[in-house]
Amino acid sequence: MDQVLQSSELLTLILDMIHQNDKKLRARHKSSLVPLARVSSLWRDVAHPILWAAPDVEALAKIKSERRQQYATHIRRLDFSTLEARADPSLHTLFANLQFPKIKSLVLGHYGPISGVLDPGIFRPLPIHKDWSISTSQYFHETLEDLSLLSWDSICTRSFFVHLAERCPHLKSVEFSAIGTQLLPDDLLDYFRASSHLESIQLRLGPEPNSALITGDLLLHFSGLTKLKYLLIDNELSRPEFFWAIKKQNINPFHCLKRVDLKATSTVMSAAAHVLPNVEYLDLILLNDHGSGLQSLSVMKSLRRLFIRVTRSTTLTPDVLLALQALHRLEVVCVERWVRETSIEAPNFTDSDFDRMLSGLGELREIVFEVDWKPKSFSVLSSLSKHCPNLEDLQLYGTFDLQALGDIPTVMFPRLRNLDLMQREIDQVPVRLTPMQVARLIDYHAPMLEDLYLSDESDERSITAAWSKFRA
Repeated sequence: MDQVLQSSELLTLILDMIHQNDKKLRARHKSSLVPLARVSSLWRDVAHPILWAAPDVEALAKIKSERRQQYATHIRRLDFSTLEARADPSLHTLFANLQFPKIKSLVLGHYGPISGVLDPGIFRPLPIHKDWSISTSQYFHETLEDLSLLSWDSICTRSFFVHLAERCPHLKSVEFSAIGTQLLPDDLLDYFRASSHLESIQLRLGPEPNSALITGDLLLHFSGLTKLKYLLIDNELSRPEFFWAIKKQNINPFHCLKRVDLKATSTVMSAAAHVLPNVEYLDLILLNDHGSGLQSLSVMKSLRRLFIRVTRSTTLTPDVLLALQALHRLEVVCVERWVRETSIEAPNFTDSDFDRMLSGLGELREIVFEVDWKPKSFSVLSSLSKHCPNLEDLQLYGTFDLQALGDIPTVMFPRLRNLDLMQREIDQVPVRLTPMQVARLIDYHAPMLEDLYLSDESDERSITAAWSKFRA
């Protein structure tokens, strides 16, 4: 044991495990490593790089100025987006002469209101103290791999991005949020042309939701980035010709892209689907009130996770929903309302169509389906049981007679852990069984269930309460 405690390599492993456990227990400010660092000089030398890898910036500010560099040398992550950090603009002045030779991750600015489809007028950087306009160059080293610039529009000029490209050539991830008023489209394009190692790009540009900085040339450049794995564009996309141009000019677009998050019309998404061949995760915020063209999603054969969120009351045709049948690798599908007051209607969709849609989705583990059609019967649950044996999370919009579970002899959902039925007019279902009897049927057909929520239940007829009591 003494040999272990005198080995810097083994001691590093042990103290790092202790530190990681502290963070899981949210005990960073009472870290177990602080007293351990006082055991000996060896333990101090091992503990300090772990303790100071990602400190609160206020903790560094509290260190005496003559000793601050000693700790800054260990820092790998600085985050100025916290409430305490952004309330004190003097922090950057305190750190002006420091060197951060190991820094890999940097968050400058702060999260606040950004552009959005719900209210284009909410784009406004939060007030920032005038002293925040001082130089931040001390943080930019060639070791930096992950950078977030948030609501700090005043420093985001062309010269800043030229400086950034020169000082940080190895950046792998960038997030630019609520910036852009100081830039021209070519300024942003030139920066990305000078940054060839990017694996993740997140853009929430302003001041308008449909920012002029998102151009066809920019998207075409993104399509050729050989290392890009994640792309998020939170600005509204309404020009499908951008993606048709990519298809025409790039024979192998977005080759490594695995996840994409977009705000777009269905027409734009229809075009984009043809240039995203290897995407496994698509999160689409739909901007128009219909899904016409979304059947093109069927060409995205690599999809494993699909999220479609509507921003206004939307009508979907059967062919749009049936297109999902071709996505045989889907594990998660979510069609839901982005705004609670809206609805998703499929007036010509039927229970048989739902069964057909599911027939190609044998790998499904999670489905959130807030699509309403009438009539909708218990056969919907039977279809899910038949086609999706691995289902773990089920959230459906509709009213189902759960008493019919008693007519099914075999277990329907052996792996289900969450069941959420957004019911309406449940009082119109004829009562044949007590809540406790239905609860026992649910327990039989979903023996692994951990969470149950059935909306529109009266207190005197609460199946959810009966199930909780039965499980207890």
